[in-house]
Amino acid sequence: MENAAVQNINAAAAANTQNTTDLKTSGQQLRAEIDALYRRPPKEVRYNDPNGLDITDTLIKYLPIGISFDAAESILRFAGFKVSRVAAHQEGNTKASATVEAHIVPYGRFLYFWSYYSSVNVTLVPKRPDDYTEVGAVSGNIFWPAL
Repeated sequence: MENAAVQNINAAAAANTQNTTDLKTSGQQLRAEIDALYRRPPKEVRYNDPNGLDITDTLIKYLPIGISFDAAESILRFAGFKVSRVAAHQEGNTKASATVEAHIVPYGRFLYFWSYYSSVNVTLVPKRPDDYTEVGAVSGNIFWPAL
């Protein structure tokens, strides 16, 4: 019969494995939705639009406001993103907030041209400046190259 400490360790390991599986599944589902939007963009999207296709609504399904940064970053990595934290910096008289930026570059070859690649960008902003415990804002876009 196992003692209580061993049972607690086993329970924690099982919970961690389940959590990792959930994050991986969420990342794979997010990637599938982004792939679908890329393959069949709405008709109003112009390929050379500097604003790209806003995918924030899709992202919020998997990265809701209040999710921990650790979980959000894991989901993005499982979706194939390169994730990096950007420190707060001065911009004029205001202090720009620290953010987490995630990119898939190159995302896909555009119209079979070898030198034209699309990209997918995501930005996560903390609820409080420089506090990477909870996500306060999420935004993202798919960009197609200007030909």
